[in-house]
Amino acid sequence: MYGLVQIGLRDFITERYGASVWLEAAASCGIDEHAISALEPESDHVTFGVVTHVVKSQGVPLESFLDAFGEFWVLRTAPSWGEAFMGRLGTTLPAALEALGELHDGMHIHFKGFSPPHFETRCEAPGSYLVKYWSTRSGLDAFVVGLLRGLGRRFGVEVQVTIVRPKGSANDSSEFRVAFGAA
Repeated sequence: MYGLVQIGLRDFITERYGASVWLEAAASCGIDEHAISALEPESDHVTFGVVTHVVKSQGVPLESFLDAFGEFWVLRTAPSWGEAFMGRLGTTLPAALEALGELHDGMHIHFKGFSPPHFETRCEAPGSYLVKYWSTRSGLDAFVVGLLRGLGRRFGVEVQVTIVRPKGSANDSSEFRVAFGAA
């Protein structure tokens, strides 16, 4: 993962649980907060270590933490990169869902050696989309649920996100259904 993820985690943890929780988690994982660079790769092991430390110390279920962080990511972390970046998602929730794959595929321009997740979206019916997600990382389905719900909030639309098929040993991708009323 990139330093941007650790910066987003820092902001999320600090806002939700307090600065002391972030500092303790960062110290336990050997993170020098002053050395984090958004555009530089960081160890997945260290990033997941921070998450593990916080969920254990705060008694929070991992899925709840990842879900809330996914929503925070869309609403707070990603926009900190500027609306030009987020503007690539379009001006409506359907446009944003359909642009997810292209947005992530193009991120390698900014992040050297980046192995982005991949998204494919299919409209099943008005207000119902199937989102297929591939990643080299496991255990992030709850994060994606939060991302998708955060996209709905970004566009002022309440969405219901259901994991249709989790990533597992028998399948290399996850599938989510995003349902919402007329926008």
